[in-house]
Amino acid sequence: FFLMIRRPPRSTLDRSSAASDVYKRQPSIDPTEPNDIRKETKKRDRANDFVEAQLKIFESAGAHMKENNHIDLFETYFDNDTPEISTESLHTKTLRLFKDPKQKESTSERRVVSRISIIAEAPNRFAAAYAMHKFQKAPPNLALESYVWDINNPNEPTNTITAPSSIISLAFSNKSPEVLACGLYNGQVLFWDLRAEKPQALTPSLEQEKPKLTDAEKSHYDAVFDVVWPNSKTGAECISASPDGRVLWWDMKNLAQGPTTTALLTDGLPGDRVLGATRIDNSTEQQLKIFVGTEQGYVMQVMRKAGLKGDVTNRLGWEGGKHHGPIFGLQRNPAIGKFFLTVGDWTAKIWADDLKVPILTTRYHDAYLTDGCWSTTRPGIFFLTRMDGWIDIWDYYYRQNEVCYSQKISDFALTCLATKPKSSDILIGDASGSVTLLQLCKSLHEPGPKGVEEGVLKALFERESSREKALGQQRRIMEGRKERPKESKQMEKKSTMIENRITLLEKEFFSTVKEQAERLEKGEYPPAKEDPKIVAPGEKGKKEEKKVEEVKKEEDEYKFDEEEKKVDENKEEKAESKEEDKEPPAEVKKEEKVEPKVEEKKEPAHPIEVKKEEKKRREKGRSESGREESGSQERGKARGKEGREERREERRKKRREKA
Repeated sequence: FFLMIRRPPRSTLDRSSAASDVYKRQPSIDPTEPNDIRKETKKRDRANDFVEAQLKIFESAGAHMKENNHIDLFETYFDNDTPEISTESLHTKTLRLFKDPKQKESTSERRVVSRISIIAEAPNRFAAAYAMHKFQKAPPNLALESYVWDINNPNEPTNTITAPSSIISLAFSNKSPEVLACGLYNGQVLFWDLRAEKPQALTPSLEQEKPKLTDAEKSHYDAVFDVVWPNSKTGAECISASPDGRVLWWDMKNLAQGPTTTALLTDGLPGDRVLGATRIDNSTEQQLKIFVGTEQGYVMQVMRKAGLKGDVTNRLGWEGGKHHGPIFGLQRNPAIGKFFLTVGDWTAKIWADDLKVPILTTRYHDAYLTDGCWSTTRPGIFFLTRMDGWIDIWDYYYRQNEVCYSQKISDFALTCLATKPKSSDILIGDASGSVTLLQLCKSLHEPGPKGVEEGVLKALFERESSREKALGQQRRIMEGRKERPKESKQMEKKSTMIENRITLLEKEFFSTVKEQAERLEKGEYPPAKEDPKIVAPGEKGKKEEKKVEEVKKEEDEYKFDEEEKKVDENKEEKAESKEEDKEPPAEVKKEEKVEPKVEEKKEPAHPIEVKKEEKKRREKGRSESGREESGSQERGKARGKEGREERREERRKKRREKA
């Protein structure tokens, strides 16, 4: 629908009405003339519609003024409170670039930034180690210098560190910030004091001081991949690690003595295979217990003892969860010291001190990871450098399944990084010999409410560690390796006493069995032992008398079998001599005389004596009638022997059942 406005008739244009005021044109009014303006305003004020409009405006304005009396719109509420989650878009900013002064653009051989260390008390200064990772392709005139830079002056380094070999790793001391420990390619450790380069600040004790170097014969056999200053009383102790499998403790004040403590990293299996060390836990709180990353992807817990030797007390990753390549980064969480981060192959993993498997693992990245570290301001953020020149930022306080932010830093591979303490700046080294200073946004470095993020992360890590413990226990139960419950001291003592008693009884039993077997081989009778179950007749009736008679019969049968054996032996001797009607040899007679006498022999009606008399008669009859043919005799002997053996076995079975 169109709104049609009809023009009023010409006669009404001269009338003083509302319609005439709308359509009337007054081109004679000049806005620069104050008289014309005054006349026009008076004319407008006299109109009725203007007064009505002003009254409506005052009514609505009065309602808003009443609302302002209840709430002050200009007062700042929640000034001291900070939001838990920032809505700011994540971003980073590149501030400066530090290039290797010895790098020539024409040459393709470039020195790599192998390690970065920041002075804790002067965070604007940092040291960078330059070396070639392809040592076999290094030119003979390769530069060996490393430099100390000032962030405010990226054009020239403030200090130059010269060494007899390429510097692979370095670290500033915690108690003496001007002292720098450098791990060299030839296995030695160099201690450099930056104060010696300033003649004005020298003291008489420092004027003659030169860089200290460990003895080559007492040092590592391979390149020193990491050096760390532990928390010691003197502040002069340093730890070094190398792929030769050794971790050495040094005293800077007494380097001629050699390492104070040596620890050899072995797998603990038969053969003791040596594992090469790559990184050391850089936590200054731990002095006796440190964690070492290896070339094989395991994490070894090394305990320093009072003597000259350190032992490997725990091997993490042995039951599963190890890296598929060398560990390039290892750092403990600065806020929650029980958990630490390892970086290797394509993943980063978070471990607990008391578990052998990782509690959290990142997804596999698109490129190989080279280094990693925690944020110094937020406990839930850690940074990872990649081989393709990108840096990944993970925020476990926000989410654990995806990268929080990624940024392209260089066209070359990123090799190392370091975070400035309590700052938003990160130093990143690459394979071209350049160090990039990167600034983070507020969301990535400013902490939230005090203790909130730390409490959430601690609860997350504790929950995952308890979950891994439960899964490990279930796995051991399934494999049949259930852990035995802890017994009390009394139960342990009781079990040991029972075991000792059993071993003694076994020894006595086997010794008696051996003695009886030897006596039987010799032909001696075993000594008769009184059975405690046998009771004299008349005390317990006829049942006891029957038992006594059965035991006596068994003894007599055993003796009778032995006599039959001897008789058979005598007959064989007679057959060999081929002499008929000859008395048994004297040895047999002697044996018969020596036989132990039993009281039952005096009884005339005993069955054994009757059997013996019958045997004697048979022997006499055989001697009178003569011998039968040899074939029939041998058959009879074989049959007689088989029958005797069967009878003996039946008797033995009966005795065993009764016993």
